[in-house]
Amino acid sequence: MAFISSDISSKSTKRDLISIWNGIEKLESSERTLLTIDDVAKEIRGDWKGRKCFVVDKSSYNGKPLTYDGLKWRKKIAPKYRQWNENGRVYGTIQCRSPSTASFRKTVVYMDDSTFVIVDYHRDEERISLDFDIHRMTASEVDIVRSELIGRSVKSAYEILHKKGFKFSLEQVRNQRKHVPESIGCNRGVKAIATTSELGKIARNVPNAKYSVFECNGGMVDCLSVILDEPFRIVLNCLPTTNEYESHLRLFEDINENNKKEHIQSLLEQWKVSNDDGFLFSGVTQLDTTFGLSELYVTLMCTTVKIFKSKNQKKPRTIVISYLLHSKKTMECHKFHANHVNEYLQKQGFKNDRVVPGFITDGEKSFEEYYKV
Repeated sequence: MAFISSDISSKSTKRDLISIWNGIEKLESSERTLLTIDDVAKEIRGDWKGRKCFVVDKSSYNGKPLTYDGLKWRKKIAPKYRQWNENGRVYGTIQCRSPSTASFRKTVVYMDDSTFVIVDYHRDEERISLDFDIHRMTASEVDIVRSELIGRSVKSAYEILHKKGFKFSLEQVRNQRKHVPESIGCNRGVKAIATTSELGKIARNVPNAKYSVFECNGGMVDCLSVILDEPFRIVLNCLPTTNEYESHLRLFEDINENNKKEHIQSLLEQWKVSNDDGFLFSGVTQLDTTFGLSELYVTLMCTTVKIFKSKNQKKPRTIVISYLLHSKKTMECHKFHANHVNEYLQKQGFKNDRVVPGFITDGEKSFEEYYKV
């Protein structure tokens, strides 16, 4: 055995590697003691800490990838394949991480025309769980996996199964997807909200909820729109009337160029007392879609209300009046949500003499559907 660092970027480590490699090559084939990958798997069992380095017979891989040694390696962080040149010779390396703990890692060093590889294992802890054997699913476990795939993507079902204590690999879960037509394919969306039947239950049990499932660009899109009744009523009652809004606009329109500066200063002094929070009216509405928080998209519609202020800083409160859960960012989803809001306004007998003084978005084109409402 010999020592090699898993980080082969440093010059000293490369020199050590070359000396080890050259020492092995100088030996006659009959003098080389090459281990099989099965020998390595037995050798690294048990409790140990630090590094173990092995010279392994390349043929023992039996045509399998060099990452194969009876262990499972993390798929989410894919093995890193690198090459570096030393004195005209090209060395390849593969660096892997354990799926169960980041404290166990491996580096494989090889050359395409060589009969052996050097495998370096590094463990920061003495006692860690090494999954050597691939678990074979029983018939009952197959049924469990398939039931979790209904209405879900492979990744979602995989994560749920792991939370329930099952240690199936992502590949095992993916292999069962072909037997579950109700599962969510990668071209359908990031993640389905729920099955159609569950969406129906939500819409029946949650006030002012409405759902839709439709086809878009060859895939299915799910969206659930929910209007929060009490906050929405508060906002409607706080909106300025058309006359109130237009009266402030006329103040600026009627200002003469000669005294424009004086009038503006006068207006600012008046508003400074009554509008110290920086808002002239309630009802400034913001719309934004979250990202990176979950596998679903969540679009929130929030409105600033002046009559509710924070206790210390006297800032106006911003409250959520509706939200949209959707599996894809499409204009159809926002059109569905906007129409739902419009239906709610008509149902409440919303008076046209009320106006929304401001509507803030990040410029996303699909948000234009809300301007019509």
